[in-house]
Amino acid sequence: MASGITMQDPLSTSVAATADIGSVCQLGPNVIITGYSTVGSGCCIEPNVVIRDSVIGSNVIIGANSVLLKCRIADGTRIAPLTRLNGHG
Repeated sequence: MASGITMQDPLSTSVAATADIGSVCQLGPNVIITGYSTVGSGCCIEPNVVIRDSVIGSNVIIGANSVLLKCRIADGTRIAPLTRLNGHG
């Protein structure tokens, strides 16, 4: 993980050792990032989000309670709360 990452509740946040998180990112409580996921710099991941085996661009906002599985998200994208995306690998 890069420096400058803010975890609102580090005890409830889980980031896999295989994941890569860019600088100046904010992770809300209960965020889970697993597999070979990459999160670009300047991202805001709201509470209760699950990301698995996905590539998230820079300056992305992911709304609360969303689930992203095997997705590629472009820079600057805003994902609404309660979104479920499955890229099917």
